[in-house]
Amino acid sequence: MQHEANLHKGLHGGHVRIAAFRSVATHLLPKAIAQFHNQFPEIAVTIIECGAFTDVEQCLHDGRADIGITCLPTGEEFETWEIFRDEYVALLPPDTKISSPQITWEDIAAYPPVLLPCTPCGRILHNHLKTLAIPIHTASDIQEDSTVVSMVNQGLRAAIMPRLAAVPIPPKVQVYSLPAPLERVIATATLSNALQVPAVFTFLEMLSKFDFYSLAKFTY
Repeated sequence: MQHEANLHKGLHGGHVRIAAFRSVATHLLPKAIAQFHNQFPEIAVTIIECGAFTDVEQCLHDGRADIGITCLPTGEEFETWEIFRDEYVALLPPDTKISSPQITWEDIAAYPPVLLPCTPCGRILHNHLKTLAIPIHTASDIQEDSTVVSMVNQGLRAAIMPRLAAVPIPPKVQVYSLPAPLERVIATATLSNALQVPAVFTFLEMLSKFDFYSLAKFTY
């Protein structure tokens, strides 16, 4: 009966192309795709891994992707809805000693330069840090998130980055919420004027109901 219903809906075959930046493509999407594949095994789902969320939106503009996983806000040409909020965290070397349970900006600034993501996420952080009373010397000269985390693990630098981008975090690296909290809001996006085929529409419907927060807790 399910097979006949899928045929009627146009879900016998089809292809869904999803553009996403690395941390989402690695830690969040595969589980959602596996769930979708269990229900609709004849629909192919492809991930297009992008360097940054700006690249995700360009994929949608170019017609290379049907769905994008990006960060809010976006341009008015997209229809979006939020699926997950990813906290920016401070990563400090294993031997760091701080005077209180709550980290301060001075604790972070003691490791100059503090590494930030070499992506648009880094620009979000730069703007956030400009509002602080204390100046923090930062650098965004390393492309790979895993390299940043490794530098922290070896005691060479401190870093600030989205938690999802940092995992897997070595067990001895110290992880703290920022003194002034900051999140990136992750959302699905489609072009507002796009006519979605049944396979894409059905995948979007599944994404809207998927519990990404429970999955992220398991990932952390």
